Amino acid sequence: LYRQQIEQLKDYAVFFIGKDGVIKTWNAGVENLLGYSESEWVNQHTSIIFVPADQAVALCDAEIAAATAKGTASDIRWHKKKDGTELFAHGVISAVYEPSGELKGFTKIISDETARKKLEDSLVQANSALEQFAYAASHDLQEPLRTIGSYAELLIKQHREQLSATGTEYLGYIVTGVAKLNTLIQDLLTYARVGVGN
Repeated sequence: LYRQQIEQLKDYAVFFIGKDGVIKTWNAGVENLLGYSESEWVNQHTSIIFVPADQAVALCDAEIAAATAKGTASDIRWHKKKDGTELFAHGVISAVYEPSGELKGFTKIISDETARKKLEDSLVQANSALEQFAYAASHDLQEPLRTIGSYAELLIKQHREQLSATGTEYLGYIVTGVAKLNTLIQDLLTYARVGVGN
């Protein structure tokens, strides 16, 4: 029953790797996630799913070495499917030992994290665009805000005698409001500069 559960599990690729790096078992998740049937998968070297191709064997050997030394190792990275497309996957590899304590090989479990990766990348792009907009908007708002504040101060200074007490009070509100808004814009500009690397 346990073997059937593992073999028929589709959401996770689960397989056994010999000490030589050669794949010994297959489950339905291998075909669902990576596109390999059992006959295409078993007896292949596990480096077939590693990218980039010119570093595949070295990356595979490093993962096996880490699992041998620590008992388990994990990574989240791009892997290659049978059709040549790539899958962003979380992989966990664990050493398996004989009752005598001798290393037998490794069990590897892979889950598909491509959708999460794409969402994260989209959020990063959206955040970057928002930072660019905040930088541009806060920068462009400074000049008209200065103009409003300057003319309000000039009206108070040069025409105080012609203004009513209420008019002077209202202009004071404008000057105070401009100062507060300018502080907010400076804070936004500082934040945006950090985001855009200026």
